Amino acid sequence: MNDSKIFIKLINLNILDFKRHCEPQGIGAIAAASRGDSTLLKCMIDQGCDVNEQSEGGESALSWSCINDNFDYASLLCENGADINILGDDEWTPLDCTPGHASQEFIDWFRSIGAKNW
Repeated sequence: MNDSKIFIKLINLNILDFKRHCEPQGIGAIAAASRGDSTLLKCMIDQGCDVNEQSEGGESALSWSCINDNFDYASLLCENGADINILGDDEWTPLDCTPGHASQEFIDWFRSIGAKNW
C-alpha cells in the first residue's frame, strides 16, 4: 500500500484528523499536487483543505498542476473553487507556469476557463 492510500485510510477511519494533524504541518493540496495524486486531493478536499493554499514561495496547488501538466488535478481544483489567476510571490499566475511544462491542449483548456497571464 502506498503512502497516499495509507493516508486516505487513516483519514477515512477517523484516526487522522486532517484539520488538526495535517494542515498545520503543511500537508494539503500542494503536497498532493506535487505527487500528482488526484485521489489524495479529492480526500483532502472532502476534509476541507484550502484549494488556494500557497507554499512559502507562493506556489499554489494549481501552479503545481500546471507545472506537472496534470489536467485531472487542475480540473478538480477548479471545480472546487481554486482561484485560476492567483498570484504567487513572484507575481506569476498558474498560467505563467505552463510554458515548457504543460501541453498545448492543457494551456488551451486553461485559457478557455479564464486563466490569464500576469
